[in-house]
Amino acid sequence: EHEIATIYLDNNSQSHFDTLKDSARIYGEILKFSASSLAGFLTDYCVYSALILSTSNLRLSNIAARAVSAGVNFTLNRRFVFNSKEKLLPAAGKYFLLAAGILLGNTIVLEFLVNTLGINRLGAKVLTEILFFAISWLVQKWIVFKKKEPAYSAAGLIPIKAESGK
Repeated sequence: EHEIATIYLDNNSQSHFDTLKDSARIYGEILKFSASSLAGFLTDYCVYSALILSTSNLRLSNIAARAVSAGVNFTLNRRFVFNSKEKLLPAAGKYFLLAAGILLGNTIVLEFLVNTLGINRLGAKVLTEILFFAISWLVQKWIVFKKKEPAYSAAGLIPIKAESGK
């Protein structure tokens, strides 16, 4: 181990870190995703509640609610959360696969909570959505709406603009 001296000139007066602004940049995406997820959840929960109260069919109510909320969530996430420049159809295809996987997992967990553990159908829906929140954010950030890294010159210092081909 070697000690390294930390030297601050003028009490680090040259630091450009702005606590509020930089924290907002750091946490902004997760906060926007949370807001988008809340909008999707409210859409999902309203449709689910209306259907479960009118039909009592757990599976049909959940699937229909997820389909409606997925459209809302995809649009919000693509435009406002991840600011994706990817073409609509490839992004929608990846999102559809994610939504189908989450729907399958969501339905299995929801039916387990209601039919096996005896949890109230509306409460079980809230628990199920919380469970899949983190999974959804990670997959959307790193796969569905992944930002393309810029290509660099041979020296690795200068970004190459994709449109110029240089």
